[in-house]
Amino acid sequence: MDNPIYNFKDKKPKDVVTEEQVGKFIGIYILGPLVVMLCWNFVMPYIFGLKAINYLHAAALLIISRFITLK
Repeated sequence: MDNPIYNFKDKKPKDVVTEEQVGKFIGIYILGPLVVMLCWNFVMPYIFGLKAINYLHAAALLIISRFITLK
């Protein structure tokens, strides 16, 4: 069958999620706020007397900092 409609050998799916993309997602969107939260809660309350933050506050801080540092 030389019909191009049935030729699937050369075509790659467009919406394939790779392991690298999954790793970046986990690192940026799941572990990133966790690291910020742990660092904040370890340092800021003792040095500056600020309140501890939770995971959602840490995620919001990351989002705000990315908006500020966009070029």
